[in-house]
Amino acid sequence: MYNIKDISEFFFEIEEKYDLFNYQINGIFVWKLIRFKLVNIIAGNAKLYGETFKNEYDNKSKFDKLKYLFKYSYYYIFRNAKNSNKKRDIIIFQYKRKKLIQNKYIDIYTNKLINDLKANKENFEVIDIPDLWIKPRVNFGVKFALPSLIDKFIYRRIKKINILNDDITFLSKINNEINIKFSIQLNLISLVVLYIKIFCSNKKYFDKLFIKKSPQKIFMINSYGQEPMIAAAQQLAIEVRELQHGVMTKYHMGYSFPNAGSIPYFPDKLYLYGKFWHDTTPLPLSNENIVFYGFPYLTSDIEKFKNTKRIKNQILFISQPTINDKLADFAYEFALKNKGYKIIYKLHPSQKINLNDKNYILNTANKLDNFEMIIGSDKNLYELMYSSEIQVGAYSTALFEGLYTGLKTIIADLPGIEHMEALLDKGYAVLCKNPDDLINKINTFKFHKIDGQYYYKS
Repeated sequence: MYNIKDISEFFFEIEEKYDLFNYQINGIFVWKLIRFKLVNIIAGNAKLYGETFKNEYDNKSKFDKLKYLFKYSYYYIFRNAKNSNKKRDIIIFQYKRKKLIQNKYIDIYTNKLINDLKANKENFEVIDIPDLWIKPRVNFGVKFALPSLIDKFIYRRIKKINILNDDITFLSKINNEINIKFSIQLNLISLVVLYIKIFCSNKKYFDKLFIKKSPQKIFMINSYGQEPMIAAAQQLAIEVRELQHGVMTKYHMGYSFPNAGSIPYFPDKLYLYGKFWHDTTPLPLSNENIVFYGFPYLTSDIEKFKNTKRIKNQILFISQPTINDKLADFAYEFALKNKGYKIIYKLHPSQKINLNDKNYILNTANKLDNFEMIIGSDKNLYELMYSSEIQVGAYSTALFEGLYTGLKTIIADLPGIEHMEALLDKGYAVLCKNPDDLINKINTFKFHKIDGQYYYKS
């Protein structure tokens, strides 16, 4: 069996072997389009994650799909950013997940930047890329970036993509290596064709948007998956800047490029939380294109709770969708065996659970006297961190935030822990194999205090 590290290192090897980032079909650098998706297909096939990255139509009813199409059409007509011809020097594309703070939806990654631009009276616009399967979390007046449904249909259902025989032979060779290595039945050519179609239809929209708005630069979150936007901007000599929004590591395939020089459809500049992320991730940018911007929301919000009294023997479990079931089993077994410890199990904001499901492990665990499940934003995460002594998780970004608050950090041996390799190597965290090993690590491991500025510049 293989893990995330094995998959990543295989990709690094074939990318260098076949010079994949310079490989083009119809003038499109296809490997950058499919790389992240491919890794998650392989990881999903190996059941490394409890939930994998699914198609937006998976598990949706006909009614849900009709409702989605109606919402999309309404917002496309009445709230589309490209309907305005107003020129802008700067465009900020917000992250889709936001916090409701004082009756306003705030994107915690771009909020400081927006306030600074306002203070400097810059000519800028904020545009949202919404997830229309849920109610958009945007403030009044914010426009959406929404490509045409007709263009999507034409490119995906009607337009043909011509692939030469030499390309078919080349892709088949890579396809065969992947299938043999990971015992998977992958159709690489079909995936390439699909992503070329998505790229072309979405790029057509951003071409029009940027020609109308004429920005000098754009800011974005989460660049992988946004290749059409980046390609359209760079083609028009618009500088693309990305603000960090989560963990970056050697094994994060959205950012790790150890064997490549220039990467197509990658931002021109990266704004990082701190120097740690630059030191531990092989980013494809020179030092002058890296800005240590910090995480202003974290460093300001966290200050509100720094005087919170720690509760003896309280352990905070940090969940995330990809490993929730495994971590829940881990936490439940530990709580059963260690009544002297209070377990706080914090679900990821995107996680939804059925509280009436009697067979769900967390509902069973929540009945224990020493176990408390926190759903959504029921309690502030930073308050939970400051009130706890120890945190346990796999590879969530929140674990780094917990380190910043001084929490002793223990990594559960679950899929994805390769992303925490640098923390473990530096002695800032310790790995535990199972619930029994957890109590041993709590009692014996000497935790090293971190320099918070190294991770989150303030």
